[in-house]
Amino acid sequence: MDNPSKNIRFGLIVFIALVVFCIAQLAWWVIFQIDQSSEQFQNQISAREQRIESVSRTVNNEFSRIVNQVNFFIATQSNPDILNRHLELILENPAVLGYSFATGKNQEILSGKIDSTYYAAIGNEITLYFDKQYVANLFKPNAGEFLIDFSVQRDGRNGIWVDRNSMTISPQTIEHLKDESGRAVKMFASEGTIFFFIMILGAYLIYRALQKSEELKARQTNFIHAVTHEFKTPLTSIRLYLETVQSGKIDDSRKNEIYGKMIEDCDRLDAMVDDVLDAGRFDSNKLRMELFELNLSNELGEYIDNLENYIRRQNGILNREIENGIRIRGNTVELSRVIKILVENALKYSPPNKRVIDVKLTSRNNRTVITVSDRGFGIENSELKNIFDRFYRISNSNTETIKGTGLGLFIAARIIKAHGGTITAQSAGIDQGSTFIIELPMVTE
Repeated sequence: MDNPSKNIRFGLIVFIALVVFCIAQLAWWVIFQIDQSSEQFQNQISAREQRIESVSRTVNNEFSRIVNQVNFFIATQSNPDILNRHLELILENPAVLGYSFATGKNQEILSGKIDSTYYAAIGNEITLYFDKQYVANLFKPNAGEFLIDFSVQRDGRNGIWVDRNSMTISPQTIEHLKDESGRAVKMFASEGTIFFFIMILGAYLIYRALQKSEELKARQTNFIHAVTHEFKTPLTSIRLYLETVQSGKIDDSRKNEIYGKMIEDCDRLDAMVDDVLDAGRFDSNKLRMELFELNLSNELGEYIDNLENYIRRQNGILNREIENGIRIRGNTVELSRVIKILVENALKYSPPNKRVIDVKLTSRNNRTVITVSDRGFGIENSELKNIFDRFYRISNSNTETIKGTGLGLFIAARIIKAHGGTITAQSAGIDQGSTFIIELPMVTE
């Protein structure tokens, strides 16, 4: 059979390896996301710079096309009136704000609006004025992200009115993109931290599950050894008694004594079989049993009376303090079993000179309270939460030689739970005795 401590050490190594893996994975993921955020920031800046280049080409191409169109009119039409009508048609283009036309008769025709930010002088006669708002409109719906320099007049020499130097990304937009990138990094870092703790928690739960599995396996192994020994002892005793009777060398009085001891051993075997079977039956949160209204004050007295002979044989003393008239809904057979388990444990886990048990029954806030106290070996605080687990046995120098299966308190806890009650244990520590407290709902009139 595998060594439980070896398996737990292996589980610890796996747990540490998972922690290291989680840290490395988290570090890689955060660095990757930071790089992604930086790359995304650069991509957003590049996209806006490309937008500026695109708008520049569109504006310059459109302004050049209009200038070429006017040059064509001039080349094909010498009549000033007809030429002016053609120019009026050009005003319908949203890129054109207005124009001035010198007719040659010392007269100048002005049409539309005059704004010299973007203009084109065509020959000595015509000057076109382009609408700077046309440039801004090309950036919609994100016009606020860009700054356009309208402070310098541009006449379109070489076909260029707008260039990269006259349009930039606004500082507010750059700051906004940086803030978004920073928030993304913080988000990735926080998500990574949460993910890290989730992975650590998962690794820890796996380790704890393995540890509990090994602990349960160890308890089951101890249980098998204990049950084997517990079964073998009365069987060996019965065999010895039978061989003695078979020899025919004893008188009738001695035979009757032997028969009584054999019956006790059979009862002991029967009780152990019941414990093993009930441990499986009670290992369910859906355990149900028939409950009847009963006078617990009277019933508890009878339970204790039935244990008096056993207590005397163990050189024990039991003190009782029972409040009268307490009624509950319960199963008298199962409740007597709980009291028997607690009394037997109190005797078993007490030194011979301290086998004194105090049993009290009181009522408090519509609850019935049964306490069973002893002056025995006591229980360490770290073990109090485990003693009601199946197969669990207290392990210390005082108890390691005491026989038992680790099922008694487990069965008692399940029975009390099926009654709608609770059972808890208290102890001040080693050699300070123990107290078991049972609380059950009362029947009120």
